[in-house]
Amino acid sequence: MTRIVGRRGTPHRRWFLLTTLLAAAAAVTVFAVAGAQAVHDTGAFELDGNAVSTTGNAGTKPDDWDRVCHQVLNSDCSTTANTNGATGVAFGDDRTVTPECAGGDNCTVFTGGGSKDPSDLSSWNWKTDSGGLPAKDNLQQGFAARYSLPGTNATGNCPNGTNPFDPTVNCSVVYFGSTRVANNGDAQQGVWFLQNRVGLNPDGTFCALDTANNCTGPAAHKAGDVLIVSDFSTGGATALIAVYKWVDSGGDISTNIQSLGGTPAGGTAECGATTPATGDPFCGIVNPTAGTTSPWPFLDKSGNTNFDTGELYEAGINLSQFAGLASECFATIVDESRASAGNTSATSPFATLKDFIISSFQPCTSGIQTTPQKSTITLGQSISDSAVVTGTGAGTPTGTVSFSVCNPSQTTNDASGNPTCPAPNGTAVGSPVQLIADPSDPTKANATSASITPGSAAYPGGVGTWCFRGTYNPAAGSQYKTATDATTTECFTVLQIDTKISTAQPAFYPNDSATVGSSDGSNLPANASPSALVFSLYAGAADSATNLANCNAGGATGRVYQQSFAITGGSPTETHSTTNASVTLNSSNTAYWRVVYTTGSPAYTDRESKCVEAVTHNTTDDPGPGTKP
Repeated sequence: MTRIVGRRGTPHRRWFLLTTLLAAAAAVTVFAVAGAQAVHDTGAFELDGNAVSTTGNAGTKPDDWDRVCHQVLNSDCSTTANTNGATGVAFGDDRTVTPECAGGDNCTVFTGGGSKDPSDLSSWNWKTDSGGLPAKDNLQQGFAARYSLPGTNATGNCPNGTNPFDPTVNCSVVYFGSTRVANNGDAQQGVWFLQNRVGLNPDGTFCALDTANNCTGPAAHKAGDVLIVSDFSTGGATALIAVYKWVDSGGDISTNIQSLGGTPAGGTAECGATTPATGDPFCGIVNPTAGTTSPWPFLDKSGNTNFDTGELYEAGINLSQFAGLASECFATIVDESRASAGNTSATSPFATLKDFIISSFQPCTSGIQTTPQKSTITLGQSISDSAVVTGTGAGTPTGTVSFSVCNPSQTTNDASGNPTCPAPNGTAVGSPVQLIADPSDPTKANATSASITPGSAAYPGGVGTWCFRGTYNPAAGSQYKTATDATTTECFTVLQIDTKISTAQPAFYPNDSATVGSSDGSNLPANASPSALVFSLYAGAADSATNLANCNAGGATGRVYQQSFAITGGSPTETHSTTNASVTLNSSNTAYWRVVYTTGSPAYTDRESKCVEAVTHNTTDDPGPGTKP
């Protein structure tokens, strides 16, 4: 009978990886790839009928269940080594019981007529049971490990299922197993790989879990969930495996169950057997001899502390050889023991379910956080965006990041009134950027966008709030899903630098000088135009009021002198003075200078002196801020 370690929602529950798959299979199609090595020959994991790695050194392949045990429990499992790059691991001991089952051999069991594989999870029910199951149906330990393995070539050790074979695409292999309390009779089990997070309600129903492991409503299947059933005789001489998939409707086994294949007629799915000789996408094996070493505490019905014949079961499946399964992430695994019909027809998914272990396996959650290079720039400056993609449960994220940017007219305010750049708003920033693994953190990978220049022809728009958007595009075969960051942390401000003019009337009248400069101390932009800085003297009228009006108008009327200068730039300020030696003024006349500065750069404001300087010797600043009309 199965137990779930810890109360619902506790960290202990995730130790229970779905364990074994067993139950029978009719004579259906074999998914072997000619010339390719079998799932038990990948070199990543040992499917050899025992639980101990033949290579004890840490960091040396292949792995075995002792390393999985050590990695999950962080305690002695007759080894000090963890697995070599498994993207998901689980190990659970069914004797570590919840308080209501303390001390018993069995805990949770299926109950009710709706607890069948062809029924949705909302129809499943469970109860607490301290005994009653036959010992051969009682699972004691369950364990599993998942790997993403590189393909090599069409005859390589990890066929990835692509046609034609693509050596750049990894293949996804899951190894799993269990122990049982007794070996009398056939071992027939099944396992569901569920994409949704599933747990147990105290009322005896199965529920959907949130990320905090709280029940949020009835549990449900998702199209693409995988069921594997196997039937192994006591000694393992007969090995039958069948693979099924949950579909929305129209399955060939039931409304929701679709067959994906199984053991061929007259053949076996025993690992290492001669049929199929090569390329088997799934196989299983039980320990063939009594006294097989258990690397963790084990106790069977007869009091043995090592495995009697057939009490250890292990299997593997190459998901990449089944269309669409390699990229699925399985958040929950339900390990089942099943009624045995004693013949090969028992491979159907309609068998009565008995014991179960439910566990969290691979959260496979991915997220992206993007950060602009700067929080503030000036119009005409360039800026880029950086992304960090974090993955949990399926190794280092791989794939690309697509960047986009929204100008102030393209942003959309969120519920708090803050600007964001949601899809499909904005303009693409270059091509998608390949992720680079973070050498200091195997859960992270990084990408940086191309630089953009707000206000340019490619990215038109002016001052205000701009926002980037980053989208993670998982690589082919990745178990992660697309993720997007379009939050307010993606935004930056584009400013225009205000300029200023200070004018000073020299002692030699009628001449003038002007100093131009940036308000923030930055270097002025160069403007080679001879009219970058223009001095105009208005003294054509007999009265000062008319001269002032003419100066403010800025036209030719009343203008008696004009001189222009280019701006060399390269420094925060620059001073130029007129050299008038030809225009003289009537002593009774009051004249006015008009000085206009044109920056020639979109990042700086133009400026004029606004005719505040009369003929009397004085110095004054433009009262700005402001720009010329």
